[in-house]
Amino acid sequence: GNATSATTPEPAEPSVASVVDITSARRTRRQVVLAAVAAVAAALIGVVVVQTVRVDDGVQIADVVEADDAVSVELTGELQGLRVVRSPERGAIALLGDGVTPPRDDQVYELWLIEDEPARVETFRPDADGRVEVLVADMDPGENAVFAITAEPLGGSSSPTGPVLAMTTA
Repeated sequence: GNATSATTPEPAEPSVASVVDITSARRTRRQVVLAAVAAVAAALIGVVVVQTVRVDDGVQIADVVEADDAVSVELTGELQGLRVVRSPERGAIALLGDGVTPPRDDQVYELWLIEDEPARVETFRPDADGRVEVLVADMDPGENAVFAITAEPLGGSSSPTGPVLAMTTA
């Protein structure tokens, strides 16, 4: 009788252990699935929030260009094909260009608002077709604002380092 009672617990232990293993494996799998679902939900919420913010705040280039109070001013100089469109109503400006020659590979163009001191507005590069579409929201420079463009090192500069390539006239 002793031999049977000694061997009976042995198979019971592994089967208890394997039940625990299955349960913990299920728990782990459930946690992984829940974590994945939570990550997807967070990503979707993030996308929705970003889109909502963009829509709320989101003046688009077309809004500026098509605004009733839109004023378009050509930039003249060595760099051709650029204009600034501003809309006080939209509180934004758009820099638009066609057939714009790209800067050197180690440079970007930088748009400046010229007041007492040149104020950095935005850096940009034309696309492969020479098109430029830059929107600067939360900006109403006033009707006599003067804009200038320089070529600057990649990343732009805090004040102009290159010669003025194009500029609006007040």
